[in-house]
Amino acid sequence: MSSKQSDTLIILYTCRKNQKKAKACFTTWGKTTDKILIITDEKLEIPCDQELIPSFGYKKLCEKTFLMWSLIFKKYKKYHYFIKVDDDTLVFPKTLYKKLNEKTWDFFGNAKKYFKKDDQGHPWITGCFYGLSFRALEKMMKGVSSAAKREEFLSRGSAEDVSVSVLLAQQGIVASHWEEVVILDGKKKYKEALLNKKILSVSSLQPWQMKIWKFAWSSMQK
Repeated sequence: MSSKQSDTLIILYTCRKNQKKAKACFTTWGKTTDKILIITDEKLEIPCDQELIPSFGYKKLCEKTFLMWSLIFKKYKKYHYFIKVDDDTLVFPKTLYKKLNEKTWDFFGNAKKYFKKDDQGHPWITGCFYGLSFRALEKMMKGVSSAAKREEFLSRGSAEDVSVSVLLAQQGIVASHWEEVVILDGKKKYKEALLNKKILSVSSLQPWQMKIWKFAWSSMQK
């Protein structure tokens, strides 16, 4: 077990209506790590730890995310890193742990895919895959302890990744961009990803694509 594997919690962010997606995540990559926690609105038929948080729909993801990080901060203090993963994302845990061992990180993921400087003023992480150190999580909780900052966080509706990124930047923690976090958007991107031996996560995939894509990638790396 690598030094970062034992103190890293991977959080699969999903809901009951996406149970098929969550199962695909668990069966393709979730079994390769024993530190996975499912965040859902109703218990799923998946044999791993789960925490239930009310789901308010896509337009209120900021509210669900606020509740998730508040719960994580209260109950899972023993971990050093927390990796939030959407249910359409394939993860390669061994590559992730290797990356975490390279240096100390506070907030990381794909910070270039959708960010525009004229938009939010701070680099922001795409929500399909991002990670926080416990230090960053503490900073986040300190930020939302203010009623005004909490209201600002919740006001962005579905843009939970923007709210997390802006709040942390306001607390002095700016996002680190990881090229290895890939968001697929066409055939060219698929080919580039398959040839990328350092890739550690791939979004956005349908359940039927998870197993096929993982097998294809594994074959290309041999």
